[in-house]
Amino acid sequence: MPYGPEWQLHRRLSSNLLNAKASNAYRYLQDIESKQLLHEFLSSHDFHIALEVDCWNWSKEARQRSEAKELPWEVTCYAIGELYVAGIHTTKMILEMFVMVCILHPEVVRKGQEELDSVVGAERLPSFTGLESLPYIRALVSELLRWRPISPIGVPHAVIKDDEYLGYFIPAGSTIIANQLGMNHDETIFDDPSRFNQVRYLQNPSLPVSAFGFGRRLCPGHYLAHGSLHIVISRLVWAYDMFSDENQPGEPANPTFFNARFSVRSVDRQQIIEKEKSVADKDEKAIMEKIRDKIRSVDM
Repeated sequence: MPYGPEWQLHRRLSSNLLNAKASNAYRYLQDIESKQLLHEFLSSHDFHIALEVDCWNWSKEARQRSEAKELPWEVTCYAIGELYVAGIHTTKMILEMFVMVCILHPEVVRKGQEELDSVVGAERLPSFTGLESLPYIRALVSELLRWRPISPIGVPHAVIKDDEYLGYFIPAGSTIIANQLGMNHDETIFDDPSRFNQVRYLQNPSLPVSAFGFGRRLCPGHYLAHGSLHIVISRLVWAYDMFSDENQPGEPANPTFFNARFSVRSVDRQQIIEKEKSVADKDEKAIMEKIRDKIRSVDM
Protein backbone atom coordinates (compact mmCIF):
# COMPACT_ATOMS: atom_id res chain seq x y z
CA MET A 1 0.00 0.00 0.00
CA PRO A 2 1.55 3.36 -1.02
CA TYR A 3 1.88 6.13 1.52
CA GLY A 4 -1.19 8.34 1.45
CA PRO A 5 -4.57 9.00 3.10
CA GLU A 6 -5.60 5.33 3.14
CA TRP A 7 -2.27 4.24 4.64
CA GLN A 8 -2.60 6.96 7.27
CA LEU A 9 -6.08 5.70 8.22
CA HIS A 10 -4.71 2.15 8.57
CA ARG A 11 -1.90 3.40 10.75
CA ARG A 12 -4.17 5.50 12.96
CA LEU A 13 -6.57 2.60 13.44
CA SER A 14 -3.84 0.22 14.61
CA SER A 15 -2.00 2.87 16.63
CA ASN A 16 -5.13 3.93 18.51
CA LEU A 17 -5.89 0.32 19.41
CA LEU A 18 -2.31 -0.52 20.36
CA ASN A 19 -0.63 2.58 21.76
CA ALA A 20 0.97 2.56 25.21
CA LYS A 21 -2.15 3.68 27.08
CA ALA A 22 -4.50 1.36 25.19
CA SER A 23 -2.13 -1.58 25.71
CA ASN A 24 -2.45 -1.12 29.45
CA ALA A 25 -6.18 -1.80 29.07
CA TYR A 26 -5.41 -5.28 27.72
CA ARG A 27 -3.46 -6.25 30.82
CA TYR A 28 -6.67 -7.49 32.41
CA LEU A 29 -7.05 -10.06 29.62
CA GLN A 30 -3.32 -10.87 29.53
CA ASP A 31 -3.47 -11.58 33.26
CA ILE A 32 -6.39 -14.01 32.81
CA GLU A 33 -4.90 -15.77 29.78
CA SER A 34 -1.48 -16.22 31.39
CA LYS A 35 -3.19 -17.85 34.40
CA GLN A 36 -5.06 -20.12 31.99
CA LEU A 37 -1.73 -21.07 30.39
CA LEU A 38 -0.16 -21.95 33.74
CA HIS A 39 -3.17 -24.10 34.57
CA GLU A 40 -2.97 -25.92 31.22
CA PHE A 41 0.54 -27.10 32.02
CA LEU A 42 -0.63 -28.81 35.21
CA SER A 43 -2.27 -31.48 33.07
CA SER A 44 -0.56 -31.24 29.68
CA HIS A 45 2.99 -30.93 28.38
CA ASP A 46 1.89 -29.99 24.86
CA PHE A 47 3.04 -26.40 25.07
CA HIS A 48 2.63 -25.89 21.30
CA ILE A 49 -1.15 -26.15 21.72
CA ALA A 50 -1.26 -24.52 25.15
CA LEU A 51 0.38 -21.37 23.80
CA GLU A 52 -2.47 -20.97 21.30
CA VAL A 53 -4.70 -19.20 23.81
CA ASP A 54 -7.91 -17.48 22.81
CA CYS A 55 -7.72 -13.75 22.31
CA TRP A 56 -10.04 -10.81 22.61
CA ASN A 57 -12.11 -10.14 19.50
CA TRP A 58 -10.69 -6.94 18.03
CA SER A 59 -13.42 -6.53 15.42
CA LYS A 60 -16.23 -5.21 17.65
CA GLU A 61 -14.11 -2.42 19.11
CA ALA A 62 -12.20 -1.66 15.91
CA ARG A 63 -15.39 -1.22 13.91
CA GLN A 64 -16.54 1.52 16.32
CA ARG A 65 -13.43 3.58 15.65
CA SER A 66 -13.86 6.72 13.58
CA GLU A 67 -10.90 5.64 11.43
CA ALA A 68 -12.60 2.33 10.63
CA LYS A 69 -15.82 4.07 9.63
CA GLU A 70 -13.85 5.96 6.98
CA LEU A 71 -12.61 2.69 5.44
CA PRO A 72 -14.57 0.21 3.30
CA TRP A 73 -15.74 -2.82 5.31
CA GLU A 74 -13.45 -5.25 3.47
CA VAL A 75 -10.46 -2.99 4.12
CA THR A 76 -11.33 -2.84 7.82
CA CYS A 77 -11.53 -6.66 7.89
CA TYR A 78 -8.10 -6.82 6.27
CA ALA A 79 -6.65 -4.40 8.82
CA ILE A 80 -8.07 -6.40 11.74
CA GLY A 81 -6.79 -9.64 10.19
CA GLU A 82 -3.34 -8.12 9.94
CA LEU A 83 -3.40 -7.34 13.66
CA TYR A 84 -4.40 -10.91 14.46
CA VAL A 85 -1.73 -12.56 12.31
CA ALA A 86 1.00 -10.14 13.37
CA GLY A 87 0.20 -10.41 17.06
CA ILE A 88 -0.89 -13.96 17.77
CA HIS A 89 1.47 -16.11 15.72
CA THR A 90 4.60 -14.06 16.37
CA THR A 91 4.10 -14.06 20.15
CA LYS A 92 3.47 -17.80 20.10
CA MET A 93 6.69 -18.42 18.15
CA ILE A 94 8.72 -16.31 20.56
CA LEU A 95 7.31 -18.26 23.53
CA GLU A 96 8.15 -21.54 21.80
CA MET A 97 11.69 -20.27 21.35
CA PHE A 98 11.77 -19.36 25.03
CA VAL A 99 10.94 -22.98 25.94
CA MET A 100 13.69 -24.19 23.61
CA VAL A 101 16.19 -21.82 25.25
CA CYS A 102 15.20 -23.08 28.71
CA ILE A 103 15.85 -26.66 27.61
CA LEU A 104 19.17 -25.84 25.94
CA HIS A 105 20.34 -23.53 28.73
CA PRO A 106 18.92 -24.67 32.11
CA GLU A 107 20.90 -21.97 33.90
CA VAL A 108 18.61 -19.39 32.27
CA VAL A 109 15.66 -20.80 34.21
CA ARG A 110 17.60 -21.16 37.46
CA LYS A 111 18.79 -17.56 37.45
CA GLY A 112 15.34 -16.33 36.57
CA GLN A 113 13.86 -18.35 39.41
CA GLU A 114 16.38 -16.90 41.83
CA GLU A 115 15.34 -13.37 40.89
CA LEU A 116 11.62 -14.18 41.07
CA ASP A 117 11.95 -15.99 44.40
CA SER A 118 13.82 -13.01 45.82
CA VAL A 119 11.58 -10.25 44.45
CA VAL A 120 8.15 -11.91 44.20
CA GLY A 121 8.41 -14.77 46.67
CA ALA A 122 6.55 -18.07 46.65
CA GLU A 123 3.16 -16.88 47.93
CA ARG A 124 1.86 -15.10 44.82
CA LEU A 125 2.20 -14.91 41.05
CA PRO A 126 4.34 -12.23 39.39
CA SER A 127 2.20 -9.28 38.31
CA PHE A 128 2.43 -6.40 35.87
CA THR A 129 3.07 -3.96 38.69
CA GLY A 130 6.29 -5.73 39.65
CA LEU A 131 7.86 -6.24 36.22
CA GLU A 132 10.11 -3.19 36.57
CA SER A 133 11.74 -4.91 39.55
CA LEU A 134 12.76 -7.91 37.43
CA PRO A 135 15.78 -6.78 35.39
CA TYR A 136 16.88 -10.36 34.66
CA ILE A 137 13.49 -11.28 33.16
CA ARG A 138 13.52 -8.09 31.06
CA ALA A 139 17.03 -8.91 29.84
CA LEU A 140 15.92 -12.44 29.00
CA VAL A 141 13.05 -11.15 26.85
CA SER A 142 15.36 -8.71 25.04
CA GLU A 143 17.86 -11.47 24.28
CA LEU A 144 15.07 -13.73 22.99
CA LEU A 145 14.04 -11.03 20.55
CA ARG A 146 17.64 -10.43 19.46
CA TRP A 147 19.00 -13.97 19.23
CA ARG A 148 16.51 -15.44 16.75
CA PRO A 149 14.28 -12.68 15.36
CA ILE A 150 10.91 -14.00 14.23
CA SER A 151 11.10 -11.79 11.16
CA PRO A 152 14.79 -11.97 10.17
CA ILE A 153 14.40 -9.58 7.23
CA GLY A 154 11.70 -7.43 8.76
CA VAL A 155 8.80 -6.02 6.76
CA PRO A 156 9.67 -4.79 3.24
CA HIS A 157 9.11 -1.10 2.57
CA ALA A 158 9.02 0.89 -0.67
CA VAL A 159 10.82 4.13 -1.48
CA ILE A 160 8.32 6.73 -2.72
CA LYS A 161 10.96 9.05 -4.18
CA ASP A 162 14.62 8.95 -5.17
CA ASP A 163 16.90 8.80 -2.17
CA GLU A 164 20.54 8.36 -1.26
CA TYR A 165 22.10 6.59 1.70
CA LEU A 166 25.84 6.50 2.43
CA GLY A 167 26.56 7.24 -1.20
CA TYR A 168 24.15 4.62 -2.56
CA PHE A 169 21.49 5.89 -4.95
CA ILE A 170 18.06 4.37 -4.26
CA PRO A 171 15.54 5.01 -7.06
CA ALA A 172 11.86 5.60 -6.34
CA GLY A 173 9.86 2.37 -6.17
CA SER A 174 12.75 0.30 -4.80
CA THR A 175 11.95 -2.30 -2.16
CA ILE A 176 13.96 -1.84 1.02
CA ILE A 177 14.57 -4.81 3.30
CA ALA A 178 16.12 -4.34 6.73
CA ASN A 179 18.39 -7.27 7.57
CA GLN A 180 17.32 -7.60 11.20
CA LEU A 181 19.17 -10.87 11.64
CA GLY A 182 22.36 -9.22 10.43
CA MET A 183 21.85 -6.21 12.68
CA ASN A 184 21.11 -8.43 15.69
CA HIS A 185 24.31 -10.37 15.05
CA ASP A 186 26.57 -7.40 14.36
CA GLU A 187 29.87 -8.22 16.09
CA THR A 188 30.69 -4.53 16.46
CA ILE A 189 27.68 -4.17 18.76
CA PHE A 190 27.14 -7.63 20.27
CA ASP A 191 29.97 -9.71 21.66
CA ASP A 192 29.77 -13.33 20.42
CA PRO A 193 26.34 -12.64 18.87
CA SER A 194 25.52 -16.25 17.94
CA ARG A 195 25.56 -17.25 21.63
CA PHE A 196 22.42 -16.81 23.69
CA ASN A 197 23.54 -14.55 26.51
CA GLN A 198 20.84 -12.64 28.38
CA VAL A 199 23.49 -11.12 30.66
CA ARG A 200 24.54 -8.76 27.86
CA TYR A 201 21.32 -6.77 28.41
CA LEU A 202 21.88 -6.73 32.16
CA GLN A 203 25.33 -5.25 31.64
CA ASN A 204 24.14 -2.81 28.99
CA PRO A 205 20.34 -2.27 28.94
CA SER A 206 20.75 0.32 26.17
CA LEU A 207 21.72 -2.34 23.61
CA PRO A 208 19.33 -2.16 20.64
CA VAL A 209 16.36 -4.48 20.15
CA SER A 210 15.12 -4.22 16.57
CA ALA A 211 12.56 -7.05 16.55
CA PHE A 212 9.69 -4.58 16.21
CA GLY A 213 11.33 -2.35 13.65
CA PHE A 214 12.53 1.19 14.20
CA GLY A 215 11.83 4.82 13.48
CA ARG A 216 8.44 5.95 12.19
CA ARG A 217 7.62 2.42 11.01
CA LEU A 218 8.00 0.86 14.44
CA CYS A 219 5.42 -1.91 14.91
CA PRO A 220 2.42 -0.32 16.66
CA GLY A 221 1.84 -3.53 18.64
CA HIS A 222 5.20 -3.58 20.40
CA TYR A 223 3.73 -2.40 23.71
CA LEU A 224 1.15 -5.18 23.70
CA ALA A 225 3.69 -7.81 22.65
CA HIS A 226 6.16 -6.80 25.35
CA GLY A 227 3.41 -7.00 27.96
CA SER A 228 2.39 -10.50 26.87
CA LEU A 229 5.95 -11.80 26.75
CA HIS A 230 6.97 -10.38 30.12
CA ILE A 231 3.94 -11.59 32.07
CA VAL A 232 3.86 -15.08 30.52
CA ILE A 233 7.60 -15.69 30.78
CA SER A 234 7.88 -14.40 34.34
CA ARG A 235 4.99 -16.61 35.45
CA LEU A 236 6.25 -19.70 33.63
CA VAL A 237 9.68 -19.34 35.22
CA TRP A 238 8.08 -18.71 38.64
CA ALA A 239 5.85 -21.77 38.39
CA TYR A 240 7.72 -24.45 36.46
CA ASP A 241 10.97 -26.25 35.86
CA MET A 242 11.37 -27.12 32.18
CA PHE A 243 13.14 -30.17 30.81
CA SER A 244 13.68 -31.93 27.53
CA ASP A 245 11.20 -34.73 26.96
CA GLU A 246 13.40 -37.84 27.00
CA ASN A 247 10.58 -39.88 25.44
CA GLN A 248 10.43 -37.63 22.41
CA PRO A 249 10.12 -39.79 19.26
CA GLY A 250 12.32 -39.41 16.20
CA GLU A 251 15.87 -38.25 15.75
CA PRO A 252 17.08 -35.76 18.40
CA ALA A 253 18.75 -33.68 15.68
CA ASN A 254 15.42 -32.83 14.04
CA PRO A 255 15.14 -29.01 14.28
CA THR A 256 11.53 -28.68 13.15
CA PHE A 257 9.74 -29.84 16.30
CA PHE A 258 10.61 -30.58 19.89
CA ASN A 259 8.80 -31.56 23.05
CA ALA A 260 9.26 -30.32 26.58
CA ARG A 261 8.26 -31.44 30.04
CA PHE A 262 6.93 -28.97 32.62
CA SER A 263 7.22 -29.81 36.31
CA VAL A 264 5.51 -27.51 38.82
CA ARG A 265 8.09 -26.36 41.35
CA SER A 266 6.10 -27.11 44.51
CA VAL A 267 2.70 -28.16 45.81
CA ASP A 268 2.17 -24.65 47.16
CA ARG A 269 2.76 -23.12 43.74
CA GLN A 270 0.36 -25.60 42.17
CA GLN A 271 -2.31 -24.59 44.67
CA ILE A 272 -1.74 -20.91 43.87
CA ILE A 273 -2.10 -21.64 40.14
CA GLU A 274 -5.33 -23.55 40.72
CA LYS A 275 -6.73 -20.84 42.99
CA GLU A 276 -5.89 -18.01 40.59
CA LYS A 277 -7.52 -19.93 37.75
CA SER A 278 -10.66 -20.61 39.79
CA VAL A 279 -11.21 -16.96 40.78
CA ALA A 280 -10.33 -15.48 37.37
CA ASP A 281 -13.17 -13.95 35.40
CA LYS A 282 -14.62 -16.52 32.98
CA ASP A 283 -17.41 -14.46 31.44
CA GLU A 284 -16.07 -13.57 28.00
CA LYS A 285 -18.65 -10.84 27.49
CA ALA A 286 -17.82 -9.25 30.83
CA ILE A 287 -14.10 -9.40 30.06
CA MET A 288 -14.62 -7.70 26.69
CA GLU A 289 -16.78 -5.01 28.24
CA LYS A 290 -14.15 -4.22 30.87
CA ILE A 291 -11.45 -3.93 28.22
CA ARG A 292 -13.74 -1.84 26.01
CA ASP A 293 -14.46 0.56 28.86
CA LYS A 294 -10.75 0.86 29.67
CA ILE A 295 -9.87 1.59 26.04
CA ARG A 296 -12.61 4.16 25.66
CA SER A 297 -11.57 5.87 28.88
CA VAL A 298 -8.13 6.33 27.32
CA ASP A 299 -9.69 8.21 24.39
CA MET A 300 -11.56 10.65 26.62
